Amino acid sequence: MLEVEETAQTAGKVIELKVKDKEWVEAGQPVAVIADMSEWIVESVDVTEMEVADIHVGQAVMVTPDALPELELAGVVEAVKGISEEKRGEVTYTTKIALIETDPRLRWGMTVEIKFLD
Repeated sequence: MLEVEETAQTAGKVIELKVKDKEWVEAGQPVAVIADMSEWIVESVDVTEMEVADIHVGQAVMVTPDALPELELAGVVEAVKGISEEKRGEVTYTTKIALIETDPRLRWGMTVEIKFLD
C-alpha cells in the first residue's frame, strides 16, 4: 500500500474528513475541509432595505452568538453587497463583518445577533 502525505498550503484545522481510513480516492477528489480559525467573517443575510442605508464599510459592530449570550465580540463591516435579494418577502442585503475579537468556542454556522454601532 502506498501512503501519500500532503502539506496544506495554508495553516488551519481539519474540521471535516470526507474519506474513511484506507479508502481509495481519485485525483482531485477533496479529502478534508480545513478551516483557518484565526480570522472569522460573519455574514448577515437579513439586513433590510430600511437598515442598509445606515450601514457602511468600516462601521463598528458588536456580535453576540445566540449559543453564547454572555459573549460580545467587536467587529467591523467589511462589505455590503450592492445588490439585493428577496427573502421571505423582504428585500435584504448581505453584509460581511470581520471579527476583531474571537473566542475558541465559536463554530461555523452559529447564528449571531449583530448590533451596528455609530
